[in-house]
Amino acid sequence: MSMKRRDKTVFALLSLAFLISLSWFPPLVSMPQAEEKAPGPYPPHDRKVFVSVLPLASCGDCEVIANLSTPPLPMQADVWRKLAEKGRAVGADAVFDAKRKIEGAGGVKSFVGFGIAVRIKNPAAVDFSEENGRWF
Repeated sequence: MSMKRRDKTVFALLSLAFLISLSWFPPLVSMPQAEEKAPGPYPPHDRKVFVSVLPLASCGDCEVIANLSTPPLPMQADVWRKLAEKGRAVGADAVFDAKRKIEGAGGVKSFVGFGIAVRIKNPAAVDFSEENGRWF
């Protein structure tokens, strides 16, 4: 076997060993996620969450818990449900300023949602009518 061919073989074997070792021992450095932070001050619950496109100012006396976003989803309606699930997970009563953004990658359309999770201090001051949002 020539020296050049042996060097290529050794390089290929070392590269393969390195890739296999990465699967057994993940990198020590953790990549932070966009929304990775300490849990909110409220525990998760299983009540319905109101999702509204109205601005946060229309909420009245509300406490902002977190900014939420969803991963890309194939259906428009799934975005509101996912925002409600994430709001429920941080203990929110509602998600205001909810928005949908259309993304396209590789010819496939997907939808991403954004919103602000809030805890409502005075529910009587908020208009929970169907034209302002939906319960999920």
